[in-house]
Amino acid sequence: MSHELRTPLNSLLLLADQLNQNRGGNLTPQQTEMIEIIQGSGTDLLQLINDILDLSKIEAGSTTLEPEDLPFARLADHVDNTFRHLAEAKGLEFTLDLAPDLPACVHADEQRLQQVLKNLIANGIKFTERGSVTFKIGVARSGWSREHKLLNSAPTVIAFAVIDTGMGIPKDKQMLIFEAFQQADAGTSRRYGGTGLGLAISREIARLLDGELRVESEEGIGSTFTFYLPQQIPGGLRMKPRLSPETVPTTLLGERSIARPAPTQAATSDDRGAVGLQDEVLLIIEDDPTFAQVLREMAHGHGFKALVATSGGEGIGLAQQFKAAAIILDIILPDIDGWSVADRLKAHPETRDTPIHIISVRDRPAAAEMKGVASYLTKPLDAASLRQVFAQIKQEVARPARALLIIERDPARRAAILAELKGEAVDLVSVASASETLAELRSRPYQGVVMDLDVPEMDGIALLQDMRQDPALADIPVVAFTGRSLDRKEKNRFKRLGAMVIAGEGALNRVAVHAKQFLQGLKGKKPEKAQQEQTELPTVSNRLLAGKKALLVDDDIRNLFALTAVLESNGIVVLPAESGKDAIARLHDTPGIDIVLMDIMMPHMDGYETMRRIRSEPQFKDLPIIALTAKAMKGDREKCLEAGASDYASKPVDMEKLLVQLGVSLT
Repeated sequence: MSHELRTPLNSLLLLADQLNQNRGGNLTPQQTEMIEIIQGSGTDLLQLINDILDLSKIEAGSTTLEPEDLPFARLADHVDNTFRHLAEAKGLEFTLDLAPDLPACVHADEQRLQQVLKNLIANGIKFTERGSVTFKIGVARSGWSREHKLLNSAPTVIAFAVIDTGMGIPKDKQMLIFEAFQQADAGTSRRYGGTGLGLAISREIARLLDGELRVESEEGIGSTFTFYLPQQIPGGLRMKPRLSPETVPTTLLGERSIARPAPTQAATSDDRGAVGLQDEVLLIIEDDPTFAQVLREMAHGHGFKALVATSGGEGIGLAQQFKAAAIILDIILPDIDGWSVADRLKAHPETRDTPIHIISVRDRPAAAEMKGVASYLTKPLDAASLRQVFAQIKQEVARPARALLIIERDPARRAAILAELKGEAVDLVSVASASETLAELRSRPYQGVVMDLDVPEMDGIALLQDMRQDPALADIPVVAFTGRSLDRKEKNRFKRLGAMVIAGEGALNRVAVHAKQFLQGLKGKKPEKAQQEQTELPTVSNRLLAGKKALLVDDDIRNLFALTAVLESNGIVVLPAESGKDAIARLHDTPGIDIVLMDIMMPHMDGYETMRRIRSEPQFKDLPIIALTAKAMKGDREKCLEAGASDYASKPVDMEKLLVQLGVSLT
């Protein structure tokens, strides 16, 4: 239903915006006014659609919270920036009042809390003709329902109050206003517009957050709406549906892939027959021909050749046939769910580094579920938002193919690393502290980080944790180094955070080699000199790995053959084993094995159990083991490390990255 409502509205708003720009200068003032009315009416309709869908999702129990520590100062700043100008435009006094005994923050879902406060404050301003609107935050001593057990048990309850001097609400309507589509002035001669959904949604969100929304009002005097919220809410709770599963439509019970017939309208023409070697290409995967046409014209206006695919399968084919600078992707496609398309593009070596910008009628997912996409916009959207997407794409195209951030406080060592890595194909930026690091990483995308673990202001593990908690930095490759020795437990802590660690004497001398190796694996357009440098890099890994003895454990003879060929070409002596039992026997019978590559999915004794048995023997407690698995599911890395792995690689194996992992593990 979301798709069927929002898709035609998306085209209506975008085309009205383009007409309103009057580029040809041929519209009369009356026609321009008509277009502005179309835009305004479309925007009002969009708000109504969003409210109805939001209320449906909450009542169906399909809304998940993302709680975080939210400072009250930040919340107050947001409220002040959003509403002060609206109140002053009506001649109202707008006051913020934060109690001095407030704790530092509240643990809540920021988006949902702001949604409630927005509804309450906007109503206060709307229904107040003269006087004031006050927003107060304090610790509640009383006022909430005593039957609300969770609130009673909470150590601290925060009261968010909105106090106005407006029209007030009659006693007999103070409960009615919280019902959907109901208003206090609901007659045919009512003075105020609106759908009557804001307070209904706010009440449901309050319940979702384990809070309570109450009102006190006197007609002609004013109203006070108070939202009582426990300072700590249980993270990740879902609201229980009001309806039983038997009575709730299946489409409301959770996300599902929506398959629809292919569009009957002819596919939008594109430039696939006129793409030259020097052209920048934008791939548009979108089955709405009107919106695809808008995107194609904007692509041309920004200097791109445009390819248009009306299905996921066609889009994947075009992405592999042409080297696109960026991809704009819809989620609801007639054949394949858009997330599946994104997964396939990210898994393919030729397209995994191509930025993907999603524009869909589906609401933006949680940050952890974004799967590395560059941006996410929800339809309908305005032309200004689209222009921001194209500006971001232009920035991505203008960047060097490879950008590396160096974190080193010592100027001499920093200069040595920069000199070793300097090359025309690599954009090198250096910083000297943790605060500079986070600011720089958030200012632009980087393909890799080289960091000294002894960082001013913050130790290396804390800095890595901060990086991994930011969805935009969660997957960036990191090579960390330190001159001190690390025990196995410390190394595993860094590896759990996705960092390659080089420790001990001479670490600084080895870091450039490993940084070059993972730069080698980065895709993108590279100058000819960079390609020449790339061909020389395997000789570096040969020097590191030549003569090392690796036990390769895999029950698939094809994998054994393929991996053995690549490893032996890098000078590694490979000992094959086709089961966990054979692997343990090989370790006992063959002295001098330097490392184990362990497949996880094996019959009889899987890789987890094999690693546990290996680690149970004292002579193998420090033997490097790299787990190889085709599952690559969330939590697999942690599970492998808990079973005894030193590191983890997913299948299909990226051999460049695996060689780097081998080099780090063996040095």
